[in-house]
Amino acid sequence: KLQFLYFIGVGGGITVMGRRELTSNGLPFVLPKRKQESSSLSNRDNELKRTKVEGSAPVFQKKSAAVQEPKPTAPTFTKRSDTKGKGLQFEKVSGKSADTGKFFSKSLKQVVNENVDPPRFSKRTWSVSPSPPPPVINPVVGTCQQLEKEYHRGEGNVEPDKVRPYDVLKKAFTHVVAKSEEKGYKWTKNQLKSIRQDLLVQDVRDSFTWDVYVHAAMEAIKNSDVGELSPTLAHLRRLEGDVSIPESKLMEISAYRILFHTLRDNYLKVDEDIALLPERSKTYTCIQHALSFSTAYSSSNFYLLKDLVAQAPNEGKSVIDIFLPSLRSSVYRSLISSYDMLTVPNLLNFLWFSSHSGLKQFLKQNGAQPTADKNGIKCKESLASFTRINNCNFNPQFADLQT
Repeated sequence: KLQFLYFIGVGGGITVMGRRELTSNGLPFVLPKRKQESSSLSNRDNELKRTKVEGSAPVFQKKSAAVQEPKPTAPTFTKRSDTKGKGLQFEKVSGKSADTGKFFSKSLKQVVNENVDPPRFSKRTWSVSPSPPPPVINPVVGTCQQLEKEYHRGEGNVEPDKVRPYDVLKKAFTHVVAKSEEKGYKWTKNQLKSIRQDLLVQDVRDSFTWDVYVHAAMEAIKNSDVGELSPTLAHLRRLEGDVSIPESKLMEISAYRILFHTLRDNYLKVDEDIALLPERSKTYTCIQHALSFSTAYSSSNFYLLKDLVAQAPNEGKSVIDIFLPSLRSSVYRSLISSYDMLTVPNLLNFLWFSSHSGLKQFLKQNGAQPTADKNGIKCKESLASFTRINNCNFNPQFADLQT
């Protein structure tokens, strides 16, 4: 078969008008034409529309009506199928162009990578609604006259008749401090939380608020209440910029905060606490001790740590005592992992025991293996027992296996 194409030039361009083939006997026949898209040609005076006629020259006719501009349509976003937990993400955007009237479908990534101007959409396509402003909370002025009031978690609007005013709160705080030893820590904690709640809803931030939070923190330290100590220390940090307090008191609370975050392995908070200290703070003994303790603890310097635990000023020793059981276990594991044998005097010194009875109970609970002369422990065998027992302790059903 022979195949040829013939062309006709129109307006300086070339247009394929037909396609013919010759069969084996030489007779031509016309194959079915491919479907072609209509295109518009512009002239200075008139807009002409081309009509194609098979096998003949093109015939031009004047357009009877004005060409209607294509209407842009809002884009359609195709949502990705693998967007679980990633928010709302799209992989394609499609719509009708305002320039050519043709439909398009492009990925957003392709538009960005090719540095192509995005198609013109309606204004509502890319508009972002602003976030609503935070609600304005007006402080409440209480009218309640009770000295003792149970703490209840706030829900909804605060009623003034259930909030005590400032002068009543001062009397209530004096009453709670006087009755704390008689009533016990549980009652004292509940009453202090109720006083702090009434101060908070009335937006009271003065020296009296500082005294209430400091007393709550000291009670939490004495009773080893980590859940209560953490929020009180955090709120004292927020009060420091609004309350005029002697610098020595501020440094004491800052030292407790550094020790607390260090023993909880929260080094991000430790760095934040140290960065907020003024330059003259390093002249205070409590700050010097807290910084030395944090450095020794993070570097596992047990020789320095054993002395710093006993030298803690003020209530620093009580803060360390809250975490002393876990600290002892950590030090004990490091010691039996590093030595072949440890004597009883060394264990008493490094594990902060003042009597042999406490050390004996600790070694028994952690499965220590004594030496033949009973004057020390074998570290390799003790490490195996310690690992087995502590792995069981993480499972509730093995919580009683302490032998």
